[in-house]
Amino acid sequence: HAYFDFALTNPGCYRLMMSRLFHDATRFGDLDTLRAEAMGEVTSRIPVPDPPPADPIAAKSRAMGLWAMLHGYATLRLDGAVTGEPDPDAQISALADLFVRVALLPPQD
Repeated sequence: HAYFDFALTNPGCYRLMMSRLFHDATRFGDLDTLRAEAMGEVTSRIPVPDPPPADPIAAKSRAMGLWAMLHGYATLRLDGAVTGEPDPDAQISALADLFVRVALLPPQD
């Protein structure tokens, strides 16, 4: 929930962190470092499937895909594109459960 909570309670900061305006590491190295740390936090919490992907690129792609789902849902909520849920916390819990189940799917060869 931490990713969603941060995005939804700090929308300006979240949008700033994800903005392309600050993706120039030579000018905004501190922000680039913070972005990398945030991504590291997200990916470190993704369960490793059994058996783990043999290919490190496949493992990174899995993590990137799961982060894209997290980011996409947070952005949709911030933009008002996802409305009408009777309980946003229940929706976030269901999505978090889905992310974990997807992460634990065995790698495809």
